[in-house]
Amino acid sequence: MLGIPERHRRNPHPAPGGSTRQPIMTAYRQRALACAAALQAGPLRPRDLRPVASDAGTILSRNVYGWFERVEPGVYRLVPMGEAAVANWLPGT
Repeated sequence: MLGIPERHRRNPHPAPGGSTRQPIMTAYRQRALACAAALQAGPLRPRDLRPVASDAGTILSRNVYGWFERVEPGVYRLVPMGEAAVANWLPGT
């Protein structure tokens, strides 16, 4: 993904133009949300999440937003803050 501008990796985002006090929807946040949405079904391994985010292992291990928790080596689950993020950013999932 190196060399591709971030704006080209991003899907159209739900944040309206000119919004304030709302985090910006980045391509990284979209991939993290895709991982979080998949983890709502229960704990998974990063390789199980590769169809939704090719860098799922990095997203889960770095845990930038505090949405994930390692339950055993190589297995992650969604924490309540992650569930709230999915409900806020992806209503209806």
